[in-house]
Amino acid sequence: MDGKYAHLVEPDALRKALIRTREGLAHSESDYLLGQFSYADIAMAVVLEVIAPIARTQPPLGPATHKCWNNPELAGEFKDLLDWRDRLAKSDGTSYSQFSSN
Repeated sequence: MDGKYAHLVEPDALRKALIRTREGLAHSESDYLLGQFSYADIAMAVVLEVIAPIARTQPPLGPATHKCWNNPELAGEFKDLLDWRDRLAKSDGTSYSQFSSN
C-alpha cells in the first residue's frame, strides 16, 4: 500500500491539518469549527485519536497498536486541541458513544 500511494504523501500533513483546526477554532464564535456541532468537529476529533486516543474500542487497543496510535510530540504541541476534543466528548450536546474523556 505504501508503494502504491507514495505519490499522495504530503510531508507534515497531520501537523498542517491540526494547525488549520486550531486556526478554525480561533476564528469560531463557539467551541465548534463551523459555529455549531457538525461533521467537521467529528472528523477532527477522530484525527486527534492518532496522537492521543480516548475512544473505547472493541476489542481494546493492544499494547503495540496503542503505541502506534500515540504521538507524544504532537500531543504536547496540540494539547489545546486534545482539550477541545475532550470537551466535545464530555458535552451533552454531542453524541460520543465510544468516547470518554479520562
